[in-house]
Amino acid sequence: MNALRAFSICVVLAACVFTALPSAAQDPGQNSPTPPVIQGPPGGPLALPPAPDGNAAQQSVLKFKMYALLGQKTANTGAALDPDLKPIESALKKLPYAEYQKISIDEREVPDGSATQFPINAAYTLVVEPKGNDPQGAAQLDIHVDFMQDDGKTLSALKTSASAKPGDALLMHGMPLSPGELVIALVNVPGDQQSQGGKSDQDQDQKDQQQQQDQSEQSKDQDQDKQQDEKKDEEKKKEEDKEKKEAQQAKQQETQPEQKDEEKKDEAEKKDNGSLESILQSLENIDRKEQEEVRNKRDRIDFKGDWW
Repeated sequence: MNALRAFSICVVLAACVFTALPSAAQDPGQNSPTPPVIQGPPGGPLALPPAPDGNAAQQSVLKFKMYALLGQKTANTGAALDPDLKPIESALKKLPYAEYQKISIDEREVPDGSATQFPINAAYTLVVEPKGNDPQGAAQLDIHVDFMQDDGKTLSALKTSASAKPGDALLMHGMPLSPGELVIALVNVPGDQQSQGGKSDQDQDQKDQQQQQDQSEQSKDQDQDKQQDEKKDEEKKKEEDKEKKEAQQAKQQETQPEQKDEEKKDEAEKKDNGSLESILQSLENIDRKEQEEVRNKRDRIDFKGDWW
């Protein structure tokens, strides 16, 4: 039979790192097989349920859904895409095929550490074996596609390693299947526990955000209260200073009349003293004048002869 032709594998949504360990069937009539080709992500998200955060609770049993299709590079029938393939339609548009036909769709639980087979047709079988999760929560997978020849011998058409978070899809294509090529989409289906874990994480995130918001609002309220208290204290101090100043002014106004009265009294006393001094001085002047007149008269007396 003809040799298995080259294939490629790509990851949609998450940038999964692949370690390809390809093994191609070799036809006795040919010298060497064509090696598989590892192809990067085609880009564009799948219409799949959103993947939970990588910190979601790990599961011992995963669930995967396999889509097996016949891809043809020329449109032969012109048939529309099967409705069952709508979840991976956006990813299929990135592949080099003009038309797809559904072969089989199979969804199975895949225990960690155990190889689980997904029969595709009489010739091909997809085998998936989880090897635990990486630190980001993505399942580490060993994947190989077995091909059974007409003589009953099984060859490994594909052997590789990949990682996929819940909601991620792995695309494998290029393996010969008349009249085109085999296309396989393997989707890591989010389980109930994963969904609950994601929801729990989401609820916790919302709770944390709400708590942070409450703390922020509380801190803001405390700052506002502090500012209001400081403003009140400042206003109270201003009011006290104003009252103190008014009291001092009132006291000054009360003492001013007394001071004026004392000043008037002092002025009156000074005036009285001045008047008394003036009177005494006047009296003294009069007395001195009278004494002078008496002396003058005494000097004018003329004694004639002996009067005794």
